[in-house]
Amino acid sequence: MKWFIFLVGFLLVPLLLFLEGDKRIVPLFHEHQVLITYLKMIIPIAIPTLALFVAWDKDKRDRKREREKEREHEVEEAQKKTEKQKAADDLRKNQARPFFMMSSNHEKLQMITQSGMPAVNIKIISQPKVDNLEIKVTKTIPALLSGEYVHIEENWEKTDWVLLKSETNFGEIVYWVYLPKIMKSYNFIEQEGDILSYDGKEEVSYPYNILMTHKSRFEEEFDFKLEYLNATRKYIENNETNLAIASLTTIIREGDFSKQESIEVLKQISFWFRTNGVYLKESECKRCKQYFLGNLGYESPIPFAHKWYERIAENCFNDPCNVADYTKDLISYFKNSEVDNIDFYTRNIEVYARDCIDDRNKEYTKLLLEKIMRLVI
Repeated sequence: MKWFIFLVGFLLVPLLLFLEGDKRIVPLFHEHQVLITYLKMIIPIAIPTLALFVAWDKDKRDRKREREKEREHEVEEAQKKTEKQKAADDLRKNQARPFFMMSSNHEKLQMITQSGMPAVNIKIISQPKVDNLEIKVTKTIPALLSGEYVHIEENWEKTDWVLLKSETNFGEIVYWVYLPKIMKSYNFIEQEGDILSYDGKEEVSYPYNILMTHKSRFEEEFDFKLEYLNATRKYIENNETNLAIASLTTIIREGDFSKQESIEVLKQISFWFRTNGVYLKESECKRCKQYFLGNLGYESPIPFAHKWYERIAENCFNDPCNVADYTKDLISYFKNSEVDNIDFYTRNIEVYARDCIDDRNKEYTKLLLEKIMRLVI
């Protein structure tokens, strides 16, 4: 259409000018030969001009089609990359979802994940019958590494059900329903407000109804800060000082301390790592290496996380003083940023204190812990 308009304009405009132009030009030709003369003059110019215009227009349209193809290709590649990343993220999330198993004698609870990631913030509710009276029992476990056992002190043989709630390393909320009388367990996950089974079992209506009936009790019956402070006090009394340090770090991770309280507690913990001379369990530290790295994130845009990802990848916290430096840098990041929660970054301190060191100077640690408890109570 463009070239047709061009051709019409190219022929008509000069013709009108030719016919309406200077009267001194027209008499030079016989009147009946005006149009013939005009065509003889214009055609030799029009044909190559038209060919040039058509070629230019075709080239323009070709370039436009190429740009559109490039944009479509870029969009398609971006979609493929997004889908690939989502599939990889979904796979990592699936592999981090815990499966809980109870021993046949109801004495040990074990947690396993495909990726080896831990389950954290574990809360357990049971309601055993003792002398025909129902007794509410709650229990909190800061974290379980994959394959790790926890001993069960309560008599679960006398309860109809046991409910467990925990978080994955990616912040997903999962539930475990255990029916002691038939020794069967069921795993559920909370996604966008829905509770879904993820262990492949078909008949889940009964455990699902139990979960939905009592799920609200996880919020009603747990005062997280108070419970963990009480647990910290118990750890101190039992000389389990590294667990007391880990317990305080858990409260920071959950955001139940104020920002200033968290900073002050982290300062004391950093000082403890630097001055206490704790003994490093190298094998445990190496076992937790991927967990430490996962909490920082590969190629994180946050300078603190990027710096320590590289350091841990190289030496895996092979000296408690490195953890002191890590904690000091975390304090600086936390203090100078607008974030209110440093969840994943504090998990490294928590797990390192709990699993990777042996405190051989417990009296010194207990004095420092008492100082910390005075700061937050």
